[in-house]
Amino acid sequence: MNKTIWMAFAFGAALGIAVAWKYSMRYDATKDEPATSDDIPETDEETTPEEDSEQELSDMHHVITSEGYVPTVRNDPYVIFPEEFGLLPEYETIGLIYYEDGVLVDDDNHQIDDVENTVGRSSLNRFGEYEEDTVYVRNERRKVDYEICRDVRTYEEVLETLPFDDH
Repeated sequence: MNKTIWMAFAFGAALGIAVAWKYSMRYDATKDEPATSDDIPETDEETTPEEDSEQELSDMHHVITSEGYVPTVRNDPYVIFPEEFGLLPEYETIGLIYYEDGVLVDDDNHQIDDVENTVGRSSLNRFGEYEEDTVYVRNERRKVDYEICRDVRTYEEVLETLPFDDH
């Protein structure tokens, strides 16, 4: 009798699995109608996510301009999402370093004198909002996306490590 119970249990489990598999193959999980080959998008060529994003951006730009929308240029620099950095092909990308003592420099360690009109002082208080030690800023007037990385050292400490000619 023990053998009969196990055989019935095994048969029931196998039957349940088969029915569930058949049902899942027959119906699309997102709608209550049979799945067809039309539900699967066909593409002639493989594209990467970056190419898809660029194509979508290009399509959106075309729709916006064809509808007569004239974008206004913001006068003040503003923080953008990390995913937006470098997406606009007509914008230059520049990396900056923000030291602990409040000094902002370019990649050659030259101080940025006009912080307000370059990246905006308020953007330097936004570290940790999207990424811990990086903030991304767009300046539409200059057509530049800035990536500002925070450095825990002071500018003076960094200057001491540079060769004499770079001071």
